[in-house]
Amino acid sequence: MKKAALIATVALFLLIAPLSLVSAEASEMDSDWNRRIASPSYGFSFGFAEVKYGNDSKATVVMPGIDLRHFNGTNVTEAGGFYYGYELGVAANFYLGSETLSNGASEYDIEQIAMATLFLMGKHGYRIELPGTRGKFGIGLELGMGLMGGAGSFELKEKGGDNLSQTEEIIGPVFEAGIEGLMDAGPNNRLVLRLGLMVSPEVLDAEVYGFNAEAAPVRINIRCGFVRDH
Repeated sequence: MKKAALIATVALFLLIAPLSLVSAEASEMDSDWNRRIASPSYGFSFGFAEVKYGNDSKATVVMPGIDLRHFNGTNVTEAGGFYYGYELGVAANFYLGSETLSNGASEYDIEQIAMATLFLMGKHGYRIELPGTRGKFGIGLELGMGLMGGAGSFELKEKGGDNLSQTEEIIGPVFEAGIEGLMDAGPNNRLVLRLGLMVSPEVLDAEVYGFNAEAAPVRINIRCGFVRDH
């Protein structure tokens, strides 16, 4: 099932990826305005995991982390409204709390729940200037689809005993929807603040000694950076 989903996602990505790359020729053909966009952004990511054990007992934890990205693409219109491109990013989420679980016979401390993923997405979006701001402020909507890969781990420590852990590979499709706010920061530069909702169906699902840690497919990210037309 995972293999079939991966093959289907690769096929879709290969169809949309060329649209993100047909920009160098357009840049050379038009010297009156800058078609190319570069947009690095850095911020935080929040994931969620549920640990199930015993007779329907469960504990839900928040996994904060980092989210680092670089987008490269093309402005379709001179005003910078519609755009498309590709984005490379990395996200890592960790839970290093002190939750204690019990299966009736022994107690265990959660030592770690962690996920680290690398992803590549084809993206397109639309930006508009806010009325009355003379181009100083704008808002936008962005959609993306691609592939991600990485690894995750779930580790417990028995009271007075050893650590128990399992590591899993994470690979599969990734989708994202986001909104952004922009502020003019000089010629061809804008500051940007983004809020995104990333959905990854294939995420951590690990079991250790009857305790199952399952990460939610949704991660929330908030990032800041800049957009440069060049």
